[in-house]
Amino acid sequence: MRRVKRVEAVIDVVGRSERELAGELAQARKQLELEQSKLVRLRGYMEDYRARQLARTGAIRPALLRENIGFQKRLSEAVNQQRQQVAMAQTRIDGLVASWRETRTRVSALERAAGRLREDLTRKEARREQATTDEAGSRSPGRNLR
Repeated sequence: MRRVKRVEAVIDVVGRSERELAGELAQARKQLELEQSKLVRLRGYMEDYRARQLARTGAIRPALLRENIGFQKRLSEAVNQQRQQVAMAQTRIDGLVASWRETRTRVSALERAAGRLREDLTRKEARREQATTDEAGSRSPGRNLR
């Protein structure tokens, strides 16, 4: 029985770790969604800005052209940085999923082991009871009537 209790204690610890990982994973997924929505907004803004610049008619001053080109370059850099943020968030999720799966596998294995230990205890107890019953039956009067 002590072995079962020890395995159950380990299951509690590993199970807690699994639940914590699941919580981290849920938070990481929310963060990924946030980063992806930022990327979509940035791309949309960049496309709108480019479309407005292309739709302009007439002459443009060289200084304003340099400013527009510089702004588009910074905007493009911001999009690239946000793409990297999305990639890092996805990498974090991938790592958390792998850790969670490994922990879940451990919990399952420990639960199966605890189940087998409980079954062994039940079988041993049943054998003891059967032996006690057999012994009591062999001592009872009237069993040896031959």
